[in-house]
Amino acid sequence: IGKGVIIGGMTEIQAKNASVSIGNDCDIASFVAINSADSHKKCIGLSKKISRGKIVLENNIFVGSHSVISGKISIGHHSVIAAGTILVGSHKVPPYSLAIGNPVQIKKGYFKKMTQVFTIPINHHKIKLTKIIRIKHQSKYRIEICSIDRLA
Repeated sequence: IGKGVIIGGMTEIQAKNASVSIGNDCDIASFVAINSADSHKKCIGLSKKISRGKIVLENNIFVGSHSVISGKISIGHHSVIAAGTILVGSHKVPPYSLAIGNPVQIKKGYFKKMTQVFTIPINHHKIKLTKIIRIKHQSKYRIEICSIDRLA
C-alpha cells in the first residue's frame, strides 16, 4: 500500500496467496471489495482449485463506494472506478480512464492530462507556472497549478 492512500470503512482487501498492489495517493471509498481469489468454479465443481489473480492499482486511483474488484485486474494511474462498478475476471483499465457499471464499460482517456509551461506577469514580477495540469472531464476542464516559480 503506497503513501497517502485512503481506505474507507467496511472496505475489504483480500490477497491470500496472491498479490494486491495499491499505488500512492489512491482513495478507496467505503464498502469496496478487492479480492484476489475467485472460488465459484471450485464450489460448483468446474475446477479443482481456487482461481487467483494479481490486482494492481497504480497511483492516483479513485474507487467508488460499493465497487467490486476481483481477478486479474490492472488499473492505470489517474483513473476512476465509479461507484457500484463490478470489475471481475481479467481487465486492464488504461491510465486516465473511467470504468463504470455492471457489466463494466471502460471509457479510455476519459480523464486526459496535459501539461503546459508558460510565464505571466503579476504585480510587475514575472511568474513561471510549471506543471499546469488540465484534466478533461467530458466537455469541462479543471486546472490545477502544481508549482509556481518567481523569476528574477
